[in-house]
Amino acid sequence: MKNLNKKLVILLIFFSGSLITTNSLMFTNTLNISTDSNLEMDNPNSINTADDFDILDYWEGEMSRVEAVDVNIAYGDTGSFEYTNPDTREHFEFDYSEIYFDSPNWVNDPDTIIRIHGLLMYPENIGSSNPGCLAMHGWDQQADIPTIRTIAAHYLEMGFMVLCYDAPGCGESEGIIPPEGVYFTGVFNEESYTYLTICAAIQGLRVLESITIIDNSKIMVTGASFGAFNAMWLSSICGDRIAGVISLSALGDFAENLNHPDKEGYNDLILLPPSYWNNEMLYLDPIYYLKSPNLPSILWIFGTNDEYFHYDCLEGTYNAVIHDNKYVRINPNGHHLILRNIGDTVKFFIDSVLNPYPDPPEIELISVTKEYFLFFNRMTFEVEIDSGTAIDSVEIHFAYNEKMWWFKSLTHSGGNTWTCFINSIKSEDKIDFLFDLELDYAENPLFSSVMYAEEY
Repeated sequence: MKNLNKKLVILLIFFSGSLITTNSLMFTNTLNISTDSNLEMDNPNSINTADDFDILDYWEGEMSRVEAVDVNIAYGDTGSFEYTNPDTREHFEFDYSEIYFDSPNWVNDPDTIIRIHGLLMYPENIGSSNPGCLAMHGWDQQADIPTIRTIAAHYLEMGFMVLCYDAPGCGESEGIIPPEGVYFTGVFNEESYTYLTICAAIQGLRVLESITIIDNSKIMVTGASFGAFNAMWLSSICGDRIAGVISLSALGDFAENLNHPDKEGYNDLILLPPSYWNNEMLYLDPIYYLKSPNLPSILWIFGTNDEYFHYDCLEGTYNAVIHDNKYVRINPNGHHLILRNIGDTVKFFIDSVLNPYPDPPEIELISVTKEYFLFFNRMTFEVEIDSGTAIDSVEIHFAYNEKMWWFKSLTHSGGNTWTCFINSIKSEDKIDFLFDLELDYAENPLFSSVMYAEEY
């Protein structure tokens, strides 16, 4: 059971001479998310999930219990850390204070409170009204690690106060040590580790809101891997109190991931009973949270070669969001938490959310034209880009049969339209592709389209 628990969590945390035939195709990006099920539950007394169960309604009812626990803030030791921006080579030294606050434990647990340890990080210049950021770490990690410091530094450079904390059972925080309690078969708020991490995220948000020099209208939320799940869960539940959210190296739509056996956790996840995917998973998969009408602007950043999440999961995750303020940055050939040159993308997104800057661009595939020759195939792409910021360049990144990713520049054909074509040999029957563009802002931030797939 422990091995099964661990692998489930890893999943949660973590492309001359013959007749030419031409077809014009339009990409339709749709997904119907349904929680209906006619399956009998293995243990009908363990969890009672009706066909119309809504996780957002559940948390609306649970919030009163969580917020009844006072955060009870206390400060500890102080320190500092040095950081050098890898793009600009500018050097910084940021101060921090240890901070402690309370978070509720499971219902019916004898220990009703979990004491959470964290770091409150300060920008070099502290004013009377600073923006705030809640940054959450990955699975079985802690706040004081280089990955979180690097993520926090993007915000600290922009004048944010940043709260990073050790999740329950991690670092110096109290609570159950992962992975115990993740694969729950009983009551969500009595034994699921996810419940504890969401409660701690809510309390972390309340800590930021209680600091008088933080502007509560300018609070951002971010996380890496499992921390990105927490960012998506929290921003769906408390979205009316959050300005924007950035998810790093994590996607929802866990069922889609089962179609890709190379991703970690597959072998044990297929052993879950069918009822689990129609009941317990409604508490865990971000796609059931992201439909929130209060969800703020959201940006996903991840790599095509992520070891835990297949890029096919982006469609379900992206379409779960019911508003249009959703954006993507995809790193071709990028791996889990190896996200290079993302600083200016993060800064552009933050500026678009908090300051009078244009929104990130909207990239739409207008048409794909397929041509079949004697020895090779050709595909011609037409893309429309709506951008309030000048565009430096547009590229297509593509992979044949899910192998190495390649790229080619597009040509500006007038107005908002960009075009290009690529050739391939006959044996390459499937192509996955996306479009990247650089904007004339800082060091040219990158934004991406959604993922597309076509067969010859």
